[in-house]
Amino acid sequence: MTVTSLHTFAARVREARRIRFGDLRRLQRDVLPDGITSREEAEILLEMDRAADRADPDWPGFLAGALKGYVASAATCPGGPPPDLVAWLSSRIPAPRTRAARAVVDGLRAEMEAVAADPGEEAAIPVEPDAHEACTRAPSADLRAIA
Repeated sequence: MTVTSLHTFAARVREARRIRFGDLRRLQRDVLPDGITSREEAEILLEMDRAADRADPDWPGFLAGALKGYVASAATCPGGPPPDLVAWLSSRIPAPRTRAARAVVDGLRAEMEAVAADPGEEAAIPVEPDAHEACTRAPSADLRAIA
């Protein structure tokens, strides 16, 4: 089985300007089977969302769950999540286009804040702490370098 890189996958979505059912399943199965593990991956997914004129109805829920899982996994790392993680991610979540998407985004923001405040919160997409970039950063790392 060939594993498609996230960059290649995102380029295809930008070119097609849509995310179909099969694209979403491929993304979950082959490209990000462990969920989001870095800010770069989160940024790429958010860019895909902005680039797609049409998307499978399950896309907003997947994106929200993947982002929540990313925040939740960062909260389980030794030393907790980077202090600016929720603010950084909240500033990059796109303005919702529909009432349903607005509800998903509002719920995501509330859940991200709750997860960051309570590391015991369950992740939507479990990610092993060692796989998360925040867990592998040096304790004295400059957080701006991760952004």
